[in-house]
Amino acid sequence: MPSTIYPIEYSIELSTGESVLVSELDPGRISGLLDPAVVEAATPVLNRCARMPRAALEAAKMGHSKHFEELMSTPPIGALMKLERHLCAERYECAIVKPNCTTRNVVRRGPPGRFPVCWEYEVPDGTDPVVAFMARDLAGCVVLAWRAGRIAVIVEE
Repeated sequence: MPSTIYPIEYSIELSTGESVLVSELDPGRISGLLDPAVVEAATPVLNRCARMPRAALEAAKMGHSKHFEELMSTPPIGALMKLERHLCAERYECAIVKPNCTTRNVVRRGPPGRFPVCWEYEVPDGTDPVVAFMARDLAGCVVLAWRAGRIAVIVEE
């Protein structure tokens, strides 16, 4: 399922001279990040995102990336490999799923681009359907950013 969340995407030049791709998730633009139930349902994915003050991001965009570099989290491929709830929500309905198909197995075989685009975040059982939809959408947005090699950053005030 394609995400209905559109992060702001850009690249930042680090002090080392290399460039990193960023997907910025701003609670001012993404209402799910302000809902405690949605955040709790998507916690296994959101915990792998970098959390940065707006000032650090703005400074990095203007070429002063030192604080940004200190707050950077796990690289995208590492975040994909360390997903806690790595099972796909569609594994029982999928016509082409192999026995024991997990994102963890797919990720270990190749670069982030090999991560299955059909993967959908499995929310905890008993979650309200509206919260589940929002959490699945938010987690999917983050995982797609990682799949594209982008660092997912949640903006904090």
